[in-house]
Amino acid sequence: MKLIERVGLEHAELQNEADGALFGLLGQVTHADYKGYLIRTYGFVRPLERSILRVAALEHVIDTRRFAKHLLLLQDLQSSGMEYPEIEGLELCAIPEFHAPAVALGWAYPLERSTLLHGTVFRHLATAMLGRVVSSAAYLKCYDGNVGDTWSRFGEALERCADRADVVVDAARAAFQAYRTWRSS
Repeated sequence: MKLIERVGLEHAELQNEADGALFGLLGQVTHADYKGYLIRTYGFVRPLERSILRVAALEHVIDTRRFAKHLLLLQDLQSSGMEYPEIEGLELCAIPEFHAPAVALGWAYPLERSTLLHGTVFRHLATAMLGRVVSSAAYLKCYDGNVGDTWSRFGEALERCADRADVVVDAARAAFQAYRTWRSS
């Protein structure tokens, strides 16, 4: 079994819970609801990606350019009417420092997995909000048209850490739990 599959199986309940933030955007939704989602997501993704990018030699395991989603969220928040100083003042989730690629990739798992739902959510929001979301959905469109390929490449990167599979699994659990705590705070 591939490591990406193992992480998914072992954390299916946590994944479903984390998906709730995105599924919450699939019903009747307002611009304020979407902006709230962007704010909470930015507050988690920004410190997470910064911690991931500080890991030495990570670029030998994965293309680190994929960890710039916080910049897309910044763009979306600005498009939704927030000014940069206001965004800089947003509360951020406390994310630990990572000291190994296996830990960083485990923590990245929930973030990367969420992108599998982005296309569905974007299409719904574009209809429900009559196109208003189009200018503020760079984050939801981050892998637009390439979701399967980028998910496969993430799985390949996880396989490069297969000798530390338990570390990856434990790190993914910690990330899901941190996200749960962040969303409920």
